[in-house]
Amino acid sequence: MTARGSSLWARAAAAAKPKLQQQLLPAAAAAQQQTRFSFSTDPRITSTPTPSKEAAAAAAAAAAGAAEATDAAAKPAAAAPDAAAARASAADAASPPAAGTPAAPDAAAASAAAAAAAAAAEAEAAAIREGQRLAERAAASQRLWDLLVFERNIKIFSPTFLLLLLAAVLLHLYNNAREQQLLQQGDIISQEEQRLRKIAEEARSKRRMQQMLQEQQQQQQQQQQQQQQEQQQQVLQQQMQQQ
Repeated sequence: MTARGSSLWARAAAAAKPKLQQQLLPAAAAAQQQTRFSFSTDPRITSTPTPSKEAAAAAAAAAAGAAEATDAAAKPAAAAPDAAAARASAADAASPPAAGTPAAPDAAAASAAAAAAAAAAEAEAAAIREGQRLAERAAASQRLWDLLVFERNIKIFSPTFLLLLLAAVLLHLYNNAREQQLLQQGDIISQEEQRLRKIAEEARSKRRMQQMLQEQQQQQQQQQQQQQQEQQQQVLQQQMQQQ
């Protein structure tokens, strides 16, 4: 019983292993193809795509993880047929077989083989998903790295470099023009402020002059009134003396 279940499991695992390798290898190759690109823009330089070491390492790690997941799933699945076969043999030894019924060991072996095949298929699907996930993560990290180190692919006198240089010069000229415009506006504002201050000072001086003239006029009027009163008093005194 145990030997037969083990042989069935070995055949199922051997049949699933090539299929797993065939499904994992295209994922690793796709990850390498996605990360093989270069941003060189010099027309005089013909750059050939170089394989990415990070993508190859990630693909190898994905394959190793898939193999470990397959082995881990295979151990419980391999132990399941043996346990089922042992239980079936114990049941057969305890009760004699009835006449006209099929042999129990064949049914137990078939169920064990089916369970082993299901476990192998589940492990294969899990390994494939894990490999695809690792390949996608490796490709995404490689793309991000290539974007972050974009300046390593820029050559001197290339169109990209010249465009960046022209953009920097234009931005510098624009900032200078803006600063000069702001300075001119500040000068205009300061001149306007000075003019307003002069006007305010002239208005204050005019008010002071008017106040001084009014005070002088009031003083003159008071003096004239005092003189008139003195003259009237003198005239009255003379009249009194004459009487």
